[in-house]
Amino acid sequence: MVMTSRLSPTLFYLQDFNQYHVLALTASEMGNMTLVGRNTAGKTTLANCFYPMLIDGSIATPSFNAAKGTEKLDQSTTVRNSKQDSRTFESMLLGFGPGAKKVRTGYACMLLKSPQRQVILGIGAHRATDGSRSKTWWFVAIDSDPDRVISLITTDAEGRSLEKEAFIQQNEALGEQLRVFSRADDYRAYIAKTVYEFEDVESLAKLANTYRLLASPILTGGNARFQPILAALKEAQEPIDAPGIIYPVADMQRKLNQQQALLSQIKSAQNRLQRIKSVIFWGNLNGLKTQHLNRYTDLDDQIQGEQTALIEISKQITEFQEQLRLTQDSISHTQTEIDMLAEQERVQKTIQERRNTLKQKQTLLNQQLEQYRRQQQQLAELNQELTHINENFRQNEQKMNQIEQQQLTPILTVLNSRSATYTQLGRVLAEVDRQAQLSALRTYLSSMNQEIMTYQSRQTTMQQLTASIKIVNGMQTKMGEAIDKRLQGPFVARSREELQVDNLKIHQRGAGQMSDEYNELVTEEQQQLAQQPDLKLYLTDEDALNQLRDTIDDYENTLDELTEVQQKQEQLTHDQGSIRQQIQRLEESLLSDFNEADTLAELDRLTAELETLGVDLTIGDRLRTAKQNLNQFQEQLNQFSQQSNQAIGSRKTTQEQLATHQSELQTELTIIENALAVLLPYNPEVIKLKTVADVLTFEQSNRSKIRQNPSSDVGVAVRNAINGSTAHQIRIEINALDTIFEQRGYSVIASEMRQQRTANEMGMTVVAFDINKAIKVMQEDEQRLTEAVNESQKGNNVAIQTYTTAVMHSIVDQYKAVATYNEMLAEGQRADGIQLRIELHPQLGTFDAINEARDAQLDQRPALRDLILSKIGQFTNDETLANDDDAFFKAAKETLDTRDWSVFRVMIHRRQSAAGEFEVVDDTFVRSGGSGAEKAQAMVLPLLLVPKMILGQAKRKDAPHVVMFDEFADKLDADTAKVFAQTISRFGFSFIATMPSGGQTKVLADGVENVAWEVLAPQTQNDGKFHTNQVRPALVWR
Repeated sequence: MVMTSRLSPTLFYLQDFNQYHVLALTASEMGNMTLVGRNTAGKTTLANCFYPMLIDGSIATPSFNAAKGTEKLDQSTTVRNSKQDSRTFESMLLGFGPGAKKVRTGYACMLLKSPQRQVILGIGAHRATDGSRSKTWWFVAIDSDPDRVISLITTDAEGRSLEKEAFIQQNEALGEQLRVFSRADDYRAYIAKTVYEFEDVESLAKLANTYRLLASPILTGGNARFQPILAALKEAQEPIDAPGIIYPVADMQRKLNQQQALLSQIKSAQNRLQRIKSVIFWGNLNGLKTQHLNRYTDLDDQIQGEQTALIEISKQITEFQEQLRLTQDSISHTQTEIDMLAEQERVQKTIQERRNTLKQKQTLLNQQLEQYRRQQQQLAELNQELTHINENFRQNEQKMNQIEQQQLTPILTVLNSRSATYTQLGRVLAEVDRQAQLSALRTYLSSMNQEIMTYQSRQTTMQQLTASIKIVNGMQTKMGEAIDKRLQGPFVARSREELQVDNLKIHQRGAGQMSDEYNELVTEEQQQLAQQPDLKLYLTDEDALNQLRDTIDDYENTLDELTEVQQKQEQLTHDQGSIRQQIQRLEESLLSDFNEADTLAELDRLTAELETLGVDLTIGDRLRTAKQNLNQFQEQLNQFSQQSNQAIGSRKTTQEQLATHQSELQTELTIIENALAVLLPYNPEVIKLKTVADVLTFEQSNRSKIRQNPSSDVGVAVRNAINGSTAHQIRIEINALDTIFEQRGYSVIASEMRQQRTANEMGMTVVAFDINKAIKVMQEDEQRLTEAVNESQKGNNVAIQTYTTAVMHSIVDQYKAVATYNEMLAEGQRADGIQLRIELHPQLGTFDAINEARDAQLDQRPALRDLILSKIGQFTNDETLANDDDAFFKAAKETLDTRDWSVFRVMIHRRQSAAGEFEVVDDTFVRSGGSGAEKAQAMVLPLLLVPKMILGQAKRKDAPHVVMFDEFADKLDADTAKVFAQTISRFGFSFIATMPSGGQTKVLADGVENVAWEVLAPQTQNDGKFHTNQVRPALVWR
């Protein structure tokens, strides 16, 4: 027998199992077997006796019942019984219906062979309907020689099936070749390790779970969800080695993070110590400023102000005495000035009244003079305009006469002279109205043009007919000569004569028709000339019509010019009447008895009198100013007197205050100097405040910062800094400074921190420990830990590089595998048929990283490195995982799994689609979008890739590839079903198929060997007796 390179089924064997006593079914050389039969004959039940039960040993109900959907494909690898499933392992063993066995021991086995070895997978069981003494055992027999017979015994001498202990005893001779298990989990683990050599048993569980779904008709029903298949495709890819690669990089990063966190904690401790030092310095400065410095500066300012004030007050007293003397003199002088201005104001009032009277009379005369002159000017302008219009009227009247006599009369004479000869033209000129006469002339001219064109066109046609008649006569003569030439001899003489007669008749008839048409045209010409008598004259004199056209044009232009002159004459007549009316109205409105010379003389006299009456307009303002000055001088006199008395009293008070403030200043000075001595250890490195002058200078340039650090906050700030408190002042033990110092071995400093957070010294709030010493020891610890972090960073870089290399290999393999699968899918597909394609698309945020990983020519991969560091940071920086190793490494495995970086997409080309057009397969498509055949292939073929990927992770190169299809290709036509079978074979799978009777031809594809068996149900059923099924060969296909 020629075997495939993988373990393929060669024999399926049942012993007292299901509806059979003994049944041995062989498969084709490629491991394929098809079961056919009528509905309910037991095809699927028979296949389930082997598959998928023997794959992973599960006897739970999902191994014998069709899957309800695809949801559990990527959710669980654990198979559990379901009350909704009708078939159980007990019914599979004992049989179905009222005739089922009550007690039974049976076996189900499957023999697989490859060029390297042979394997028997089997199960034995004892069941009773009362549930007692139930027992199940699983066994695996392996022989490295595929040609050697494995003598596996399942019956005793009487042919009864062996119980478990007897089975083990009877097969002791097989030794290590046979392994028997009491638990399905042990069987499954052994199979995973020896038959497949998977890394873990979970891979076999996933494989069997996928096999169960592939064996279910639900995939082609249109009700299953497609999304779980895509998830299964992702999970089926080989992941990066978690224990060997992912866990080390995660652990190394966690260790580095811990060291960095400790280093950060030490740096934070230093910062907090510096903050304590800063808070004490700035906060106490704030208190010193608030309580003493402000008072000191205020006192110093007050003393200086008081000393300055005494000097200023003495000056003011002297100045006030001088101002009193000067003000009294100013009052006397101002009163004299007021009396003199009052008398001058009375005289000016009389003069002003006379001036007003003269000005009123002067204004009236000027108005009359202006009106008289304006009316005279308007009258002169109107008379001048009337003269101009009269002259234009005379000239326009001459031009009208000239146009009538010199232009219009000659034109009419020419036209009238023609009317004697041209009768039609005479009738047009009989019109009296000139514009109507001009319109009639234009119509006459157009009519004559049209008549001439009609006449000339007819003449052309007549000439053409005359030429045609001559041609026809010439053709008759030539045709007669040709007949005589070609028809010679006694046998054609009669024909020659007949043809000559025909020739004569035909051409005479044609010439006659042309002559008739010519005569009709002559008649039309005569009628036209009779109706249009002027036409004959124009035909004999070609220039006559053009001359008439020019005359009419001149006539029209002359009429237009005459009309324009007439309209202008009418406007001039209207203008003459309008101007005469204006002149009459103006003459009626002239002033009577007005003498321009007398008026001008009176105006000169009034002007001369006004010039003699002078007025001083400043007297009133000067008088008011003098009175205001007098009032001001009197107010100043009272004010200077009061200020002088106040200054004398203020000098005495200031002298008393100065003595008190100088005593208080000395007291504040002593307090400040003592406080500065206490704060000296807390001064910043570049600042040393020892004297009052130092602190005052420092305060001037740091006033804002001192104000922002109130002394009342020092105690709380120091306590929070030591406790590592939050904003709510809750102590965080791990971050507390005393805890950090205790953990670092500085217990003395830690104790001092705990016992007394702050102390009061010379009014300053300080700490009980040596803060500069504490800062120094933390700086030394930082240096040592920094060196350790650098070493860990090197190791972490190596781990990340190792993971990066694994990522690159994983991604390259992923995309390379997809290309290989597409090649397999494309083989055998017709351009006009259904086509499938698998695509792998980077997830959002991974596109650049995946492209870099796939490009082997790159030296740097920044996007890939950034993505890896980001994902490592997601779980290593998660505080909830810090103390839970299981959760930490689980998160690492999930986060660093490159299978999540890309997403699968299945594309389908439908039969009716345009060339190269594909659409996405999704839940909508498989439920309502595609045809039955399209849905079947869209669901099954991508799902078939899942076991293909899982099996690709098996270390044994001959690991079995066996799938089952219940109701194989029921939605496909024969040709598509055969292509489907070839695709399964190209994927490297052997298959078990069930089909209705007569449908086995669908699976007979070229290159896919097959053996078909027909399952026959018993004729008698439901009689309470056990009846066996019959199985007989149906066909062998090679």
